[in-house]
Amino acid sequence: MFGTKTAVAHWGLSREARAVVGGLGLALPLVVAAVVVSQVMSIAQERVVTVFLINVIAVVSIGVFTGNSGILSFGRVSFMALGAYLSGLLTIPVAQKAMLLPNLPTFLGETEMGMFPAMLLAMALVAVVVGAPGGTGQGLATR
Repeated sequence: MFGTKTAVAHWGLSREARAVVGGLGLALPLVVAAVVVSQVMSIAQERVVTVFLINVIAVVSIGVFTGNSGILSFGRVSFMALGAYLSGLLTIPVAQKAMLLPNLPTFLGETEMGMFPAMLLAMALVAVVVGAPGGTGQGLATR
C-alpha cells in the first residue's frame, strides 16, 4: 500500500538512523528542561522534577513494551527498583550507614558515591547479575 513512498516520508534514512533521530528528538527536550530546572528552581523543586522525569521514563518504557508486544511485563519495574535501591545505598554517607544499617556487607557499608556514579554502578551490577548466569549469551531475562 505504501511502497516506495515510505522511504520518501522518512527522508531516505535507514531504520537505525530513524531510531537514533527519534530517540534524540525525544531526549533533547527533556535534557534542556532538566538544565533549565537545575538553574532556575530550588533544590526541593528540582527533586520533584527529577522524580517526575524518572516516573516518565518508567511509564513510557512500560507503555512502549506493552504496546509493541501486547504483553504486560513488570521486568522493567523490577530493574528500576533494584537500581534505585542499590544507588540509594551507595549515596548514603558512611557515618549514617554505620548507624542505620550496621549489617550491610563491607563493600556497601564503606562506600559512598555521588548519584551519577552510583547509578552507573547499580546498572552495571544488576546487568551482570541478571545477564551473566547463562554464560552463553542467554541470561535470566532471555529464558
